[in-house]
Amino acid sequence: RQLSGALHALVSALVRQRGELQALNDTLEVRVEQRTQELERALASVRASEQRIATIVGAAQDAFIAADMRGMILDWNPAAERMFGWTRQEAVGWPLAEMILPERYRDSIARALRGYHQGGAFSYDRRLERTVVTRQGAEFTAEVTVALAGEGEDTFFSLFLNDISERK
Repeated sequence: RQLSGALHALVSALVRQRGELQALNDTLEVRVEQRTQELERALASVRASEQRIATIVGAAQDAFIAADMRGMILDWNPAAERMFGWTRQEAVGWPLAEMILPERYRDSIARALRGYHQGGAFSYDRRLERTVVTRQGAEFTAEVTVALAGEGEDTFFSLFLNDISERK
């Protein structure tokens, strides 16, 4: 009888614990499903924002170029294609300095990036006039606005360029 009672108590405890585990598992599955739906909504929102930004940048009258903190081109809009003569496909992945600056000014980007990486000042969020060059080697003056975006290793800089050589 004692053995039977002990076995019955053990089985009852196991059945109760199994029920508790099943209830916990059901709760976790509901939470996972809720979190998955939340993440899917957030991802859809991010994708919609990216699409809006891409549409705005693509339709911009000014040339838009984004580059990482090594100076490599990440993005290049249709206005940049028209301004410089390089397609987006040709420009992305190439050093910014080689694509838009005359040879004599190419080290300026490298100096600015070195200064930024060494904790120095980086000139941005203001308009500058710079001499730039097309694919065919024609130089012209552009008004350039530089801005930093992102954080940490995802930091990049964006340039908006407007040809002002005709105004001078």
